[in-house]
Amino acid sequence: MKKNLKTALAVLVVCVVIGAAWSKTSYGLKLGGKVQDVLKGAALVLLTNALSDELDKFINTVTLNNGVPAHADTKVVPIIAFGSGTRVGAGQVVGPKELVDKVKVLVQIETKFGQKNLDIEVFVPSDSMNPLKFNRVEGVGVSALIDLRLSGI
Repeated sequence: MKKNLKTALAVLVVCVVIGAAWSKTSYGLKLGGKVQDVLKGAALVLLTNALSDELDKFINTVTLNNGVPAHADTKVVPIIAFGSGTRVGAGQVVGPKELVDKVKVLVQIETKFGQKNLDIEVFVPSDSMNPLKFNRVEGVGVSALIDLRLSGI
């Protein structure tokens, strides 16, 4: 097992334990478990980064096995979703190598359209993981989504 994967798994376990303990305190009860969710989300971002190469190879193998040849570079990065709740996931970006290398995260923005019966999910490749300074990387697309659920961990 790779060193960064072991570290990410250790961080995930520590975050879950600390989050569970914190949620039992009076402060944790007032926040409704939000601290635990934030810690889990941070740990899952680290885990996604640790597994990035393996996930990317797996997705490329699946698509090649189904007759979809690769004509550009790919990379798996974390997704940070905003809108109807904050969640963490992962996605594969595709494009020219110099642009794919710049992408650090996919920002997922969720909204409703019209009579609120049409959900819109927008994925923005960004070169910054700072939630206050997302910078779009033009010329990069999203080719796969990987869902990581925070509940049940």
